[in-house]
Amino acid sequence: MDKSETKRSEILDAAMLCLARYGANKTTLDDIAGLVGLNKATLYYYYQNREAIFIDALEREAQRFIDTVRQNFRKNARARDKMYVFLKTYLSYLRDRAEILELNARAMVDNQIFIRKIHGRMREKNSDLMREIVREGMDSGEFRNMNPERVADSIRYIFDLRLLEFFTEYMESGHQHLDIKRLKNDARYILEIFLHGILKKE
Repeated sequence: MDKSETKRSEILDAAMLCLARYGANKTTLDDIAGLVGLNKATLYYYYQNREAIFIDALEREAQRFIDTVRQNFRKNARARDKMYVFLKTYLSYLRDRAEILELNARAMVDNQIFIRKIHGRMREKNSDLMREIVREGMDSGEFRNMNPERVADSIRYIFDLRLLEFFTEYMESGHQHLDIKRLKNDARYILEIFLHGILKKE
């Protein structure tokens, strides 16, 4: 990693710290620059604006999350098991990273284009992995042969609706801690219904 790449990495680290401390809306370029030991003018050499920094920072976090999910996959695991691992890891990630939680919550509850844009870039990476798992399940004969993109996106839509409800309740209640265990149980239940349906086998 050359000097310029190292400095960019430090800027992204600082952006994530600022997200955790102040949230996406209140973080300024001065906040980020101060943590890296730069002035705002010098920061413009690396990034043109605050949004560009956040996009790179969150895309890096999204890739780290994807890498963590893959590491948690057991060798030769079934596609359905990978789906459970994906959701479990994602919810644990939200619990452990306050800045990611704040971004997700604000993106889902508030209609702010800046926040929603960043959230959308993160969600797309997650969707790519879910589509990959669905395709794998279809190729192996574990899942019915359907449109993998539509199947994966449908799972995400349903889960996003539950997250929206959950985050709205969390923000309105003023609680300091998320009940991630309840959300994990809900996610597993939703996935069970999606995978097995509610029709009784004849």
